Amino acid sequence: MDPDKCSQIQNYNKEFICKNCKNSNICRPNVMMFHDMYFNTKRVDQQEINYENFIKNIDQKACIIEIGAGKKLPTLRNMSNELKNKFTNIKRIRIDPNECEECKEFIIIKESALSAISKLNN
Repeated sequence: MDPDKCSQIQNYNKEFICKNCKNSNICRPNVMMFHDMYFNTKRVDQQEINYENFIKNIDQKACIIEIGAGKKLPTLRNMSNELKNKFTNIKRIRIDPNECEECKEFIIIKESALSAISKLNN
């Protein structure tokens, strides 16, 4: 990224400069944006391998807890559905203060995450 060509970056702080680059590039988070050709997949690829290994070892008595998994970006809900299809005995809890759908497959807790998790510990 060239800060001189970027209208969004006026006065960037030196702490955002990549210490490994010889040309003083601005650091960017490793977050994939739409059509992102510069995203470094190395970490994500390893996370995917770790996740698949984790899934292989799931106990049938496991429980999925969705916290704030909204409808606008349904990635977590889709993942939860995939796991439910794979492991039929798995229990699911959905924690979301805005959840208004009744669903027989879930225990729905219409509270904030902190409040609900505090109650689950008791």
